[in-house]
Amino acid sequence: MQKPIVAFDVHNVIFFRDWRAMSGYLVRMLRYHPHKWQLYLLLFNPLLWMRCFCIRLKTQVTDHIYDLLLEQYPSMRLFAQDFVKLENMQRPDDKIVSFLKELKKQGYTLYLLSNIGQRALHDLEQMFPVVIGLFDSAFFPTRSSGYEQKPSPYFYLRFLRESNCAPDQIIFIDDRKNNVVQARSLGIAGIHFTSLKACKALLRRKMQIEID
Repeated sequence: MQKPIVAFDVHNVIFFRDWRAMSGYLVRMLRYHPHKWQLYLLLFNPLLWMRCFCIRLKTQVTDHIYDLLLEQYPSMRLFAQDFVKLENMQRPDDKIVSFLKELKKQGYTLYLLSNIGQRALHDLEQMFPVVIGLFDSAFFPTRSSGYEQKPSPYFYLRFLRESNCAPDQIIFIDDRKNNVVQARSLGIAGIHFTSLKACKALLRRKMQIEID
């Protein structure tokens, strides 16, 4: 019997935000960045923060957020790489990484199925090549697809079409319940991630995947 593909979200499942590193990077930018005065103007502009909040309600994709902000604030181009770096101030959970390695050892195919953008994923791969290297493939919103993203059904349908997978071949693990509910409505086995312990229990009970 063919083993299912196990697809993981990135944020709050494998990686968790490192607020200390994020604040430290921002402080260094404010002190040493060659365009720090333009940065001050952006950071202390309440209209930019209001715009950012409104955009965040519509999209979670870093690339998309940056593109939309750039339309209104062209000086953000000076901080393009910094924007991605700040978004990627994440740390992998060591226990989750061990879990991924065990799945690979048992012969499971692993996918990333995330709303992370292409630029952000590339940067994350440079930072954590061993972790990202555990995955056989990655699927994410793109500019060419109009940044279609979870929980839109079209995101999942495009994933199934482009990966040439049937819904019942996939086990999808995500920390956002609405993403899991939408995946289930299309026939994908979804697990709402709340903790590694609970996730393993569900995999044993419902998917017959044995993990220590």
